Amino acid sequence: MGKNYKHIYKWLTLLLCPSLITLGYLLSSTKFTRYFIEVNKDSLVNTVLVKNGWFWTTLVLFWCCYRYNVHRLKSVIRRYVILTIWWFCFTQHIPLINLPPIMDLIFLWTGGECHFNIWNSMGELDNTFHDNNTRRIDKSFHILEKVLTKLSTSDKLEDEMLLQSLTCLKDGLNHSHTECNIKINNFIRDAVRQEVPLNTSVQCRQYGGYWTGGHDPSGHIFLLTLMIMLLLGELPRMINIAWSKYHYNPKGKENSAMKPSGKDTKGNEDITWSNTILKCLRLIPLITKFIFWDQAILIMIWLLIIWSWSLVVTTTSFHTIAEQLSGLFFAYVVAGIVYYNR
Repeated sequence: MGKNYKHIYKWLTLLLCPSLITLGYLLSSTKFTRYFIEVNKDSLVNTVLVKNGWFWTTLVLFWCCYRYNVHRLKSVIRRYVILTIWWFCFTQHIPLINLPPIMDLIFLWTGGECHFNIWNSMGELDNTFHDNNTRRIDKSFHILEKVLTKLSTSDKLEDEMLLQSLTCLKDGLNHSHTECNIKINNFIRDAVRQEVPLNTSVQCRQYGGYWTGGHDPSGHIFLLTLMIMLLLGELPRMINIAWSKYHYNPKGKENSAMKPSGKDTKGNEDITWSNTILKCLRLIPLITKFIFWDQAILIMIWLLIIWSWSLVVTTTSFHTIAEQLSGLFFAYVVAGIVYYNR
């Protein structure tokens, strides 16, 4: 890669994420999001891929490093370790010393807390408690019922309020309407705090609460930005090797499995459903080997596309603009410096 191309690619790496976020803002102001973007926090892509994104990014990155025998692997590892430490400090709770991640400390310092405002002053279920019924009832109510049932044998809880709380939660799980005293909210919050301090978003979610009230830097945008910059930043050192592998074909070395079969001596082919299915089945291991072994960079590019699209979707639907930009900013505090000075 020539000097001019390296310079252009460096700026592509640095400007791609802000450009994707800008695209998300533009799409959110049109009808495109309504018809073409399905937003679901509990979707398979979000729960399996994005929330475990650093694992998948690590796996794919070092698999490609192994397959392409990347030179200067130490420099790749050094950049990876720097970004991993920053990702861990910003997003992960350290339970042994009960130290919240940086993003949660920012949230708490700006007035946020773990809320249990389940019922409003009219005694009805408060729709601001979580953002959908699945999270509100199917998840949160189940968790809270288990926590209160566990504490029911303790003398620390008031029997009358405990009974009212459990009754309201069970009625909510059965989707039956019951007027519940707003004081139950505080009772549930205090009961849960006897179990855990609730000073991290993970603890709040695990105990059925709702993390709200402060400035919550977008962890998704932070994580997606780090992953995109890591993959994009390390891609050039592998792409030349992958390209040369693709074009290299020694004389006389042809894949016999890809040759047509089932033809008679005149070149006519007996086309039947069984032959067609058999040929398709023969292609599966060949395609798998090509993608995962011969050209592993295709997985890296595929993952990069998924992370990029997820960043656009996140921008259209989650967090305020200020929280999205702060997530982007904190990712660039480290990743921007790492790849600008590369």
